[in-house]
Amino acid sequence: MSDKTDDRRKLEEMTAAFLAKGGSVTKHPPGGSETIVYKYGRGRPARAKDQKPAEATKTEGEG
Repeated sequence: MSDKTDDRRKLEEMTAAFLAKGGSVTKHPPGGSETIVYKYGRGRPARAKDQKPAEATKTEGEG
């Protein structure tokens, strides 16, 4: 058997097992949803304007 037919057979077996356990397959219409909100931004998020950076403090006994 070729790799594609072996992969296809495994997929069909896994799908049959999933459906036998009570799983269901939902088919959605093509196209995007208008309710998706993307929250990706490059780099570190900006710090809130009312916060100040933490200051390094020395404890007793440190030089």
